[in-house]
Order: sequence, then structure tokens, then C-alpha cells
Amino acid sequence: MDIIFNSEADGGIEVKEILGFIDADFTFKNLITDIELQTPYLIDYIGKETYELALYIYDDGLKPSTYTIPDLSEVQEEQMKRIIKLIQTYILIMAIHQYEQSNDLLHTNSGRKMNRTDNQVTPWEWQINRDNAAQMKKAYQALDQLISVLDESKITTWIASDAYKKSKSLFIYNTRIFDDIYPINKSGQLYYRMVPFMGDIEVEKIYPIIQKDKWKSMKNDIVSQEPLTDLNEIRLLKLIRNAVAYFALEKAYNVFPIEMFPDKINYQENTTMRSRARAEVMLKLRKEAEQYLLDLEQHYGKMTSTRIERDPLSGLDPENNHVSL
Repeated sequence: MDIIFNSEADGGIEVKEILGFIDADFTFKNLITDIELQTPYLIDYIGKETYELALYIYDDGLKPSTYTIPDLSEVQEEQMKRIIKLIQTYILIMAIHQYEQSNDLLHTNSGRKMNRTDNQVTPWEWQINRDNAAQMKKAYQALDQLISVLDESKITTWIASDAYKKSKSLFIYNTRIFDDIYPINKSGQLYYRMVPFMGDIEVEKIYPIIQKDKWKSMKNDIVSQEPLTDLNEIRLLKLIRNAVAYFALEKAYNVFPIEMFPDKINYQENTTMRSRARAEVMLKLRKEAEQYLLDLEQHYGKMTSTRIERDPLSGLDPENNHVSL
């Protein structure tokens, strides 16, 4: 796999320039395997075509003879420099994190031993955990900025990516709209991770309420980007977006690393407390989502002078075996 590093055999210098906390004599070749392992995850975020564009701009020598770099404006060329740096930053932090997990111990012929010298003290586990969390936070910040620059650049490879196209069909079709509903620090990487969730939630929760004709009409309005003027329509869209956002967040808190989220939860080191805090946030988000869904049913019922038949099992909590009223 072609990696976006070491174009002039100066990978060690690149690592030090991007990650200032790394020792100056760090051997770049030790990281190559971890960089190669982490690169596909980055490609999953931004798409193969966008990664290839950045790779070939970074190192023209890697570009196949059949590849033509898309026409870029002067502004986009400057943005690509920033995009390349952010790609490198994210991949490097994730690679270093993976490398260090194995390098904290010495792997000898007689088994694993503590990696320590006479002048250095092995850190406590809580110190390692705190450093790991800080590294992950920095990696996700780099990814956030990368997504932000890509959105701003409107580079064709990004606009044509699956992640971008799927988001544009949603009621919440960009990070800014989501952030207005629930502050996520304008986190593009978190938003795009939730895009599949939001698509499912729209079909499972929203469509049964507004039905085919209204669904189609509202989706057409989103595509046309025409501003709404009718107050009932404005409130209807707001309730839909609120319900979708809170349901998506509940699911996201259940499956994603906590470092991806804004600093709204002050976890304690104790694992039990950490799990309890996450469960409490998920419960709060679900209650908010269910209330927005109920408000949506009532509002749309008034708009259409119809009674919405609510599924009697829609509030069923499978874990607690009771219906939330």
C-alpha cells in the first residue's frame, strides 16, 4: 500500500514536525507497518478517490500514468496542502498509539518483560490511559478539521464520495445543522459516522408519522434548498431534526469511543462509574428523542387534521421489558 509519508526518505523528520512530542531520533521504519494498517481506516472516512488525490499531489512519483489530477483552483491547491497535513496527522497519531501499545513491553526470547531503563520510571496505568485518551482526542480533532476543510473545498473527489452524497439526502444534511440542535463541537467526523444511523432513524421513526406524500415533498424541499416560510412547516422540520439528532446521539454514545464526543461527561477512572455515566446520558438522550417524536406526531396531526395512530410498542425498552409512557 502507498502511504502518504517518506516521499524524500525523510519520514523521521516528518514525524517530528507533525508530532512534536516524539523523540527526535525516532526510527521511522518502525512505524511503517502501523501506518499501513491505519491508512485504510482513514480511507473509509474520506473515500479512496480523495485519498489518492492527496497521495499523488504529495508524491507525484506515485501517480500512475493513467491518472489525471482534477483541475483545482488556487484556493483548492492551498486547501490540499492543509488536507495532506491533516491526513498525515490523523494517521500518525493512530499509528503511534498502536505502536506504543506493543512497545511498552520488551518482547524477548524468554517472553515479555518490563521496558524500562535506569534513568526512566515506568508510568502508572492511569497515566498511560490518560495519555492514550489525549492522543485519541487529538486524532479526532485532526479528523474533524480534515472533514471541515474538505466540506469547504468542494473538491470533486469529496463531493462524489459515498459519505458526502448520503448525507445530502438527510433531513440533517450537514454538521452545522446537527451542531445547532445539539453541540458536537462542529465535529465533522462524528457527524459523518452518524449518517447511517440518521438514515435508519428517518425510515423507522419519521416516515411512519408523515407518510409517503409529505416525506417526498419535504425531501424535495431539502434538495432544492428553498427556505421555508410557513411556520407550521418550519416547526415540523425542526421537530423531525430534533428527534433524529437525539436518537442518533443515543446510538452513537452506545457504540463510539468517548473521545469522539464533546467534553460533556466528566468520567471518573473507575470503569463502573464510566459505564454508569454513559448509560445515564443515553437514557437522557432517548427521553428527549421520544418527546420530540411525540411532539412531532401531535403537530403533524394538527396540520393535517388527522389522528396519528401510535404503535403501542414503540416505547418498549427491550432491556427493562417495560413500555415508556
